[in-house]
This record gives sequence, structure tokens and C-alpha cells, in this order.
Amino acid sequence: YVAEGWGREGLFYYLAALVLQIVPFNPLAIRVTAVLWGLGLLIISYLLVRRWHTPLTAWLTVAWLTFTYWPLSTTRFGFRHMSLAFMMTLTAWVLWQGWPENGSADDADRGGFSRINLPLYFAATGFCLGLTLYTYQPSRFMPFVFAAFAVYLFLFQRKLGWTNGRLWLTTLLSFTLTTIPLVLALRQAGSLETAQRGFTIEPLTQLLAGNVQPILSNTWATFKAFTIAGDPLKSYNLPGRPIFVPAWTGLFFYAGLLLALKRWRNPIYAFVLLWLAFALLPTIITISAPNFNRMAAAQLPVMFLAAFPLAELGQWLAARQPRWGQLATALLIVVTFVPLTFATWRDYFTAWPAVTTDAHTLNREIFAVANYLQQQPDSPPVLISSRDIADEDPYIVAVTVERSDVARRWADTSQALALPAGVDEAQLIVTADRWIDQTLLQATGMSGTPIDQTEAFTVFTLRRGDWLVGEPLPLGFVGAETAVPTSGTVHPITWDYPLSICACTLGETGSSRLLLTGLSLNTPLTAGQPLELLTTWQAQVDHDFTSLALFAHLLNEAGEIVAQYDGLGYPPHTWESGDQFLQLA
Repeated sequence: YVAEGWGREGLFYYLAALVLQIVPFNPLAIRVTAVLWGLGLLIISYLLVRRWHTPLTAWLTVAWLTFTYWPLSTTRFGFRHMSLAFMMTLTAWVLWQGWPENGSADDADRGGFSRINLPLYFAATGFCLGLTLYTYQPSRFMPFVFAAFAVYLFLFQRKLGWTNGRLWLTTLLSFTLTTIPLVLALRQAGSLETAQRGFTIEPLTQLLAGNVQPILSNTWATFKAFTIAGDPLKSYNLPGRPIFVPAWTGLFFYAGLLLALKRWRNPIYAFVLLWLAFALLPTIITISAPNFNRMAAAQLPVMFLAAFPLAELGQWLAARQPRWGQLATALLIVVTFVPLTFATWRDYFTAWPAVTTDAHTLNREIFAVANYLQQQPDSPPVLISSRDIADEDPYIVAVTVERSDVARRWADTSQALALPAGVDEAQLIVTADRWIDQTLLQATGMSGTPIDQTEAFTVFTLRRGDWLVGEPLPLGFVGAETAVPTSGTVHPITWDYPLSICACTLGETGSSRLLLTGLSLNTPLTAGQPLELLTTWQAQVDHDFTSLALFAHLLNEAGEIVAQYDGLGYPPHTWESGDQFLQLA
């Protein structure tokens, strides 16, 4: 487990390491790894559904997983969420290996598990469930599926539940032992992951505060994901494309959902419903719902619910009309999957690439930056400005650049510039979708003429100038009196009350994190001109993952905010002690 980059579990990368021994090209190897997880999902899904239902249902489930856009796209991205879908399905299959041989979904006899080596199956279930937590953060909801299923058995299938109570304890024990290393890693990481991902659970935060509207909105958005409007993010989906296209193919899923609800006393359908519910929770309680990545664990239950009504309809036709029933079933399958496959082919190979021409979507720009840094003959310090400086871009460069002699910092040059500690000159790399604010260019004396340029980024030289001078002022001592006009001092604007530089409290360690080294306001203004506040700062800590922001508020005579700036262009995670940066508000 690695805490950086929003927290990354390691199971996916162990397989990736093996693939890299055969496919040494990283971008291809990471996608081959995802494909292998996807192929494994097809195999284990077939085996599981055969135990649940009929061979035809198993093949149809595999067909839905193969020809539907959502599972296809997740197996082509070099992303670890595919390992969650596989491990959850594997865990369910191991559990059902201990089910009676005649335990199809419609058998009335539920006498209990019949295998002799039941402890092994239950222990293996706990082990696989524990490994599932090493895949992707939404996996942390998956233990609740099995816990809720155990409660269901104790309440409604008492013979199954109470007879095998000790076996469930075996599952719990093996699960606990398997997850201990991850728990220790999470404790060692502290609040790092929480600090990075905290904003994503805003709907849950609102719910805990008594506001149910965000959760209700997300629930409705998630329900619409099946046939109306899907994931809006073009990084992983054709924006807004639902799971089932054409939409009428989703009728099989809705039919399966209704039938499963009707048959809830059957343990198999109860398990599928619980699986679906808990697999959808990660996208319901987070922002940007529906998010197909966070729903990855739901792939098997969704496709099974779409498969078994189609199979049962075929069985019904064959029973009613033996002569042409099988032909009608085959025709129905063709009519369903031909347009589905055509829509997937069109959207994946034509429509989606057309909307992802933005190089950022597939990290092409930041990969080009990483390659540039890797190939540089010397190693000057670099300041990088890209779109995701607080999230994935620093992580991508860190794991891609195989050299440790280049000091890297990250800034949003539309609002900040910085120099690493102890240097008078650094390279500034600005990706093609970023820019340098003209006020910052003027303040630093930069010419704006690049020393190198590609389609993906531009390189400048950033030199220490008059913008980083002055005695540092501890933040704790900076107050309203600092900005009070004094006699003989020229001030570009006039105010009738002190200008508060810091009206907030950063806590006991606030003044030791950051020093204010200077501030200035732009020249006298006329109506319609922007008011610009430039501040210079010096970092006093290394890699602080605390969320910090500069709040600049313009007040009227009544003390009311009429304009404000809230932000920080040099995020604390990139700081090293002694770094100096210029912030524009």
C-alpha cells in the first residue's frame, strides 16, 4: 500500500510487475495487466454463475461482460479497479464451492452445505475477501456484503446460518489475518489518504450533518446510470453514456432486478442484491455520481441480473413450443447482442476517442514531461505546472522518472511561481493546457521566451530576482497593524481601516509552517481595473499534506465581502523547507 496518489493498494501492481518482465514498455504492460484481470473475471464469472443458475445463464453473463462498453473499457485502462471486480467475484465463487451440488437458484431444498472440507472453503473465502481489500478503495465496502449475507442466513435461512456458525467464524479469522498488513500500513500512513480524498466524500459529510439532498441526488443519478445517463467523466466513459446501449437492452436488467427482489428468500438472489447494493454505495456517497470506477465491483451482479431473465425466457419458450422455441431463443439473443456490440464498437473505437483528443485525459502531456526529465543530460531543479498538481501528476512523474537527482516542485503558474530552496535558477515546465499569469511574469522579470518547446509542454528559465527578498515575517506576528499606512510611505490604494493580512488561526504549528516575506498591491486603480495582491512566502516544513489556502477578502465600509480569492498555487505537499514562492490573488 502506498499512501501517495490518494492511496494505492498493491495487488494490481504485483501482477503488473510480472507482466513487465515480458512486456518492458510501461504503457502497454499496464494495459495488458488490466486485460489479464478482465479475462480472469470472465472465467470466474462463468464458473460462479454455473453454480447459481444454468449453463446458458453463465454464457450470457460472460457475453454481457464481453460486449458491454463498461466492462470492456475497464479492462483496457491501466487502472486497478478491474482487480476489484475479479477478486470480489472470486471470493463469491469460493464461498459457493461449498454449496450443495444441486444448489441451483431455483432449488427448494436448502438443507445446508454438503462438502466435507467446508472449513477450507470458508477459510479460503475469508482469505480471498481479505485480498480484495488490497485492490481499490471501494473494496472496503465488500466485507459488508458477506456480513449482511450471514445476518440474512441467520434470520431467514436458519438451518444454513446456525448450523454453519462456526464456519463463519473461520471466515472472519482468515479475513482478519489477511488484512492485518493493510491495516498496519493504513495506520502508518496516518491521515494522508484522508487529507487527499476528503473532498470526494462531501455527500456523505453533508448526510452526517443532516443534509440528505446530495445522497438522494446521487442515488437517483446512480439509478439512471443503467439506461439513461452514465458516468459524466470522459476519462473513463463516453460522457453520459449509460451502461446499457441501446437502452431497451437494459430491460433485461430491470426484469432481473424485479425477479431477484421477488425471490429474495432464495439465498443466491439475496446475495446478489446485497452485492449490488454495497457495490453501488461508493459512488452514492462520493462526488461526481455515477462514477463507473467506483462501481466496478457491481459488474458481475449487474450482468447476472441481465442474463438470467433472458435465459429463463428462452427456457419458457422452449417448454411452450419445443419445435421452434430454441430457434426463437437464439434469435432473441442475436437481436439483443448484435446492436449492443455495434454500439460498444462505435462508442469505444470512434465516439470516445473523438472526445478525448484533449491530451490531458490520457495523461499524454505529463508522460511527455516525465520522458523529458528522464532524458535530460543534466539535472537542474524543475518547477512543473500541469492540470493535476495536487493529485495524480506528481505521482505519475515520481513512478515514471527513474532518477533521483532532479529536484521537482509543482505549482499552478496561473497564480503562483516558486524556486526550490538553495538555488538561484530552475527550469519551469508548463504543459500545453496551462499558462503563466502576466502579472507573475512582470513581477519576476521573466522574458516569457521559452528555451525549449514541444507539442505537450514549454520550458522556461526561472531566475531569482528582486521578487524573493526581504526579512521573513512569522505568520503568527502578521496582523492588521502590518499594513497600516505610515507617514512618508506611498500606498497604491487608500483605505480607511486596516487591511487584514491574516484573519485566521492555523493552530499552534501555523507560524512554524510558513513565513510571509513580502506583499504588495498593484498601482492606483481606476474603475473596472482588477485589484491584485502579490505575496511572497517561505516554506518551513517538508511535504506538508495539510490543506492550506490563502484567503484574500475585499470588504466594503460595512465590513461585507464584495470580492474574494481563496486558493494556493503552490500546494504544501510539494514544499521543502526553504522553498520560496510568489502567490497572486
